[in-house]
Amino acid sequence: MKILGLDQSLTRTGWCLLTGTRRAPEFKVGSESGFDDASEFCHWLAGFLNAHRPEFVVWERPTPRIMIYNKKSLFGGAVTPNAAQLVLPQLAGMIEMACYDRDIAAIDVASNSWRARVIGKGSGNLPAAKTKQAAKAHCDLLNIAVKNADQAEAALIALYGMSCDQFRMLERDQQLERHIAKTAEKRDKSALE
Repeated sequence: MKILGLDQSLTRTGWCLLTGTRRAPEFKVGSESGFDDASEFCHWLAGFLNAHRPEFVVWERPTPRIMIYNKKSLFGGAVTPNAAQLVLPQLAGMIEMACYDRDIAAIDVASNSWRARVIGKGSGNLPAAKTKQAAKAHCDLLNIAVKNADQAEAALIALYGMSCDQFRMLERDQQLERHIAKTAEKRDKSALE
């Protein structure tokens, strides 16, 4: 089965197509950057899903908290939200809808959850800069060739996807469907003889 892992943003979206088995996973990674707005991301995503046809998609769930920063240049010391965080829920919704439209099984995962499971306990609560370094270091340890932290995080999100319960249930359902088809084929064959 082919898993697509996404570390989405307008600045640079990391992606990973994970195939193979748990013992011998194969990673194809890349990143897309420079989306002017969410609609460009949506068009890219639709083309990517149509071209690569993953069977399971997992992406990083946006944090529900919006960080507020003081801006010295604003009159009266006004505060402003982190603009990047405002668009992330919109991108996540686009991923979910694109998967739904194509009947692709999909889940989102909190960043601290996938980091703790894939990188190790304690890595889910690291500061942002250190999480990127930890992701690249873990990819180096697993011999996953990545060029940037977004690709590294996408690869590790895909690896999380391979270990999650939803993916295991999907695998089991597909195995059951193949078994039923083989049994029916054998029954039909013996009926003809």
